[in-house]
Amino acid sequence: MTKLIRHCAAHRASIFSEFRTHVLRLLLHREASGVLADAFELYANAYERSILLRDFYGKEATLFSSGLGTEDEKEKAKKGLRGILEGIEGDRRKRILNAVKENLTSM
Repeated sequence: MTKLIRHCAAHRASIFSEFRTHVLRLLLHREASGVLADAFELYANAYERSILLRDFYGKEATLFSSGLGTEDEKEKAKKGLRGILEGIEGDRRKRILNAVKENLTSM
């Protein structure tokens, strides 16, 4: 996987989107955690990093993002958690922040 991520830059975003919803589980795996760490630190751009980080924001943030890579979504994704929370108020915002807290403490 590391070689695919390193040498196939054109397919990198689609590879990262396949990791979607599995990132937290893969980080706890002995071999997969190294692949994800290298991919995140060495090869991913801001949008691709946001794809990997999206799992930490909980299921609600993942469900309501289209994942199509539109320009508006890419700009929000570059802002990280702040971009995800942009325009979200009330209970939904609290659920996303609680999911972040839960996921980080479980690691």
